[in-house]
Amino acid sequence: MKKGEESRANIMAAAQELFFQNGIPQTSVAQIAQRAGIAKGTFYHHFKSKEELVSGFVEQRIGEHLRALEALCGKAGAPYEQRFLDCLTYAAGFARYYDGLQRRAGVDDAEYERYLDRFVLRSAEIFEPFLKEGIERGFLHITHPREIYLIFAFGVRTLRRFFPESKTEQEIVESLLGAAEEMFHIDTGKLTLSALMYKGQEAGHAVSGGDRSMGKPLFCSADTEETLKMQQYFDTLPAYVQETLHQSGVSVSSKEELERCVENMTARR
Repeated sequence: MKKGEESRANIMAAAQELFFQNGIPQTSVAQIAQRAGIAKGTFYHHFKSKEELVSGFVEQRIGEHLRALEALCGKAGAPYEQRFLDCLTYAAGFARYYDGLQRRAGVDDAEYERYLDRFVLRSAEIFEPFLKEGIERGFLHITHPREIYLIFAFGVRTLRRFFPESKTEQEIVESLLGAAEEMFHIDTGKLTLSALMYKGQEAGHAVSGGDRSMGKPLFCSADTEETLKMQQYFDTLPAYVQETLHQSGVSVSSKEELERCVENMTARR
């Protein structure tokens, strides 16, 4: 890193510490210069004002988060539905973190909303091709991906204000799954089921299509489409069949395998 770039980076780092510690309005250029170990003149060599520094800081953070989202969208080897869920989870965490940061740093409400506008509009450049991929894969059933994304993103941006502070990031994601399925015309229940599957995988357990305590067998397919078929078929079975399957501890990986289990079980009755 060149000397000038290093000096600018030190100023940004010092400013970030002070903004988080004291808030932006209470932080002066003199304090930033002192924390960075430079003269005030050096500060003004890099930034015309504190406001320009704040804008530069926001741009830097927006860029970091856009690159993170781009990486999630293009994660090699990950199924499309998992990448979609990862992006939704990241966005929920992003909103919760920055809402808290805005309060701590004392960013003006109107200015903060403008920053969010910029982020959402720029993120559309990443999500438009990602959503087109989902359309090609048959996961999404929409014809105007950019417009649908912007409506959804700005809607979530507004909705976040009404989430209680006690609501966790995971609860926020779960509350958005149904809305995402409707907005992006995803088969009903598919996102929720995918979330259960990947949650089970991360916990190191077999993938379950339902809760055993509710009398549902263990579905162990890594294919979301196949698991959804098994779940839908299972839900059509009589209650006594569901309970018997549950009691048997059967583990199946396809709808055909589940059907054979049911045939064998009913043939023995």
